[in-house]
Amino acid sequence: MKKALLLFLVLPVLLAACALSVADEPPAWRQCGPYRYILLEDGTARIERYSGDEAVIYVPAELDGFMVTEIGDGAFVPFGYDPYAASNPPGPSRIILPEGVRSIGNRAFSHCSNLESVTIPDSVVSIGDCIFWYSGTLTGVSLTIPEGLAYLGSCPYPCFSEEQIQALSNHPYLEIRDGLLFSKPDSRLICCLDPSEITRCDIPEGTRIIGDYAFAFSKLETVRIPDTVTAIGDYAFYRSALQAVTVPGSVISVGDYAFAYCPLAEAVLSEGVASLGDCAFSECADLAEIRIPDSLVRFGSDPFLGAGVRVPPCYPNFFFSEESCLEIVDGMLFDKENHQLIKCLNVDNATFRIPDGTEIIGGTSLKCRILPEGARIPDSVREIDYQAFADSYDPESMSFTMYKPAAIESLPGSLEIIGPEAFRGSWIADSLVIPDGVKSVGESAFRGSTLAGVTVSGSVREIPRLAFAECRKLSFALLQDGVSVIGDRAFWNSGLSLINFPDSIVYIGDEAFRDCSFASSLALPDHLSYIGSWALDAGGLETLTIPDSVTGVGIHPFNSRTELAVSPDHPYLAVTDGALIEKKSGRLISVTGSVPDDYTIPDGVRLIGDYAFYEINLSRVVIPEGVTEIGSHAFMSSRRSPREVVLPSTLKVIGSYAFADSYLANVVIPDGTETIGDYAFYYNPKLETAVIPESVTYIGQQAFGRCKYLTLTVVPGSYAEQYCKENGLYCVNP
Repeated sequence: MKKALLLFLVLPVLLAACALSVADEPPAWRQCGPYRYILLEDGTARIERYSGDEAVIYVPAELDGFMVTEIGDGAFVPFGYDPYAASNPPGPSRIILPEGVRSIGNRAFSHCSNLESVTIPDSVVSIGDCIFWYSGTLTGVSLTIPEGLAYLGSCPYPCFSEEQIQALSNHPYLEIRDGLLFSKPDSRLICCLDPSEITRCDIPEGTRIIGDYAFAFSKLETVRIPDTVTAIGDYAFYRSALQAVTVPGSVISVGDYAFAYCPLAEAVLSEGVASLGDCAFSECADLAEIRIPDSLVRFGSDPFLGAGVRVPPCYPNFFFSEESCLEIVDGMLFDKENHQLIKCLNVDNATFRIPDGTEIIGGTSLKCRILPEGARIPDSVREIDYQAFADSYDPESMSFTMYKPAAIESLPGSLEIIGPEAFRGSWIADSLVIPDGVKSVGESAFRGSTLAGVTVSGSVREIPRLAFAECRKLSFALLQDGVSVIGDRAFWNSGLSLINFPDSIVYIGDEAFRDCSFASSLALPDHLSYIGSWALDAGGLETLTIPDSVTGVGIHPFNSRTELAVSPDHPYLAVTDGALIEKKSGRLISVTGSVPDDYTIPDGVRLIGDYAFYEINLSRVVIPEGVTEIGSHAFMSSRRSPREVVLPSTLKVIGSYAFADSYLANVVIPDGTETIGDYAFYYNPKLETAVIPESVTYIGQQAFGRCKYLTLTVVPGSYAEQYCKENGLYCVNP
């Protein structure tokens, strides 16, 4: 029976793996201003990433003529966000989505700490999980719930007004019962509507799924779970006030972190529960004991990490029978059916060994564990999970969190999966080979480790985000044919100086090699299609040739000291007078430091891209007729330049921070200009006069802030004059 149930649980995973193995070629990424997007099968666009930093974002209805219908997962997470950083960019305060958007992906607007409002159109039919996750100041969401909204994902921060809740009374897919929001098609409890007030809850009979984050961060103290429930989602009761819980036998699976950080004093897992997720009861410090049912066939990674529960032989209050899937061997807790090392219990590091036959090294099972001399990862291991070997080494202080452990010297040929952060901050002897057969490497897998070099086999299709970031001792990376995607920040801020690109590489993500230091040249592969924002903003690159295959380039992708070259027949890009220009849109992407001090932008440019002249030292710049927009941070500089700018009569928009921290003395904004963005001329200490025409209808916050000698010339009765009065700026009439 247990084996049949195990097959039931594992089969979807196997099918998914098979589907991945026959996946289509990667999509063709494109760039339009600060938006990276892909085309869908119906010819519409999905926004994959926004890399700008506007405070108010009006998402365009079209990108390069393609209608925007989808917002991808994490699309508006602030550019440069890092979960381990001491501080992060705050993101926008307002986001306005256009009519025509049908789908919003998971965590689309997460980690926007300044976010106050989002306008979501009636055309949306699907909203993913946690779209406002950790978006701290959200006060208003303009969200009319249309009859066509067929799917609403999990979200710990409900965002519905009383009027919107009442509108659900006859909704075909959603309903309210007893203060709980439900999805009708799958009988899924989405969330409680008032998490700050709820203390007791009898979940209604008929509920089949308690959704991810359903009661997370709530004041819930007691709950009754009916025997109709078959699944408890990830983080379902995370950081709630829950004091006791009985999980009925109808529940097949308890999700990752489902009860983590709850003040539980009692927890009962009934016979019938088959799967316990990773860290399901972690940090439940008051949970003194628990009995594991014999029905359990999947025991997740360290489900009682930091809880009051202790595992024998050290403590006698963790109970399981001989029929259980658990066993203890040589001071290690194992899931014997899945050959998974769950937790090392042995405090004697000198005798610790990973036994032969182990197939899965569970998440955090060896975290901070000091491996003795001669320790190795057995050839039987197929999977190394989340943070399994993490945190023995601190890359910032270049020292160890404990005494110096023995080094990890090799990875076994049997390995198929390396989980997120598996070796983050770990001590690795020298270089490693990621063996042929590894199909998946998780985010931050080797981040901050002592890795000196790496060979990535072609079975690894994607090097994920932050995989080798901050590996300060890393000097080389050898990528074998088959690797096609280098993710965002994959080698960011590492010591990498030498890398090869096989012809299979088609995508280099945002900041992938930022702050690395290469040799004088680098050969980009002939099939490369996309280079992300700041991707090759690395030192040491004197010259770089962009292959004809490139069809998308992000914001400021190259170091300003790198001389760029493209062929005359390049279908997408041109280099003219030191400027890299996107042919179709006329976007000036970036310039090199070799441009003259007195610079005239080439004719044909229609848009000066974000950060195009960032930290380029200019005394004077002439912007030609035909340019309609100057992008965000376009001329922002710490070098006190430019000192003079000539603006064209065709100009419509001056972006945020466009001339911030410059040394302009006088500015004449041409008639026809409509928008001056936030902080556009902020901190120009030499700026004495600025002429603003009557055509300007919007001036952003602090657009002329810290320009203490400034006199603005404005038309009587104009928007600009009213702006000056409201913001205490000195102005005169012509």
